Amino acid sequence: LFFRLLGDRSPFTQQNWQVDSLDRDEENSRIQHLAEIANFLGITPSVDTEAIQGRGSYDERVEFLRLIVDLVEASCYADNPEWSVDEQLAKDVQLVDSIAEKQAQIFSEECKLFPADVQIQS
Repeated sequence: LFFRLLGDRSPFTQQNWQVDSLDRDEENSRIQHLAEIANFLGITPSVDTEAIQGRGSYDERVEFLRLIVDLVEASCYADNPEWSVDEQLAKDVQLVDSIAEKQAQIFSEECKLFPADVQIQS
């Protein structure tokens, strides 16, 4: 992912060890920018250039990649033209209403699921 974003100047391509200072500054600028994006998206808790370059513990790197995968999966659903916030809200409201209706039936006098002397807090 970051190789594609950074291109040939990615810190992951160690082919050319003799990079002049201008290229190094541009590379650092890109890494800093990616770290700021990762922080903004909630992938990292702070602007962490070390995490962007794949440094850190194994667990930190796994968590970093898991969060990226979650964002990619979320973006797949966001691109679904058939999905609508209004339709999803209507489905959610219908589900909550259905649950409330079932709860009312269970706790009703007619159901007699619980003896009259049992106090039920809802």
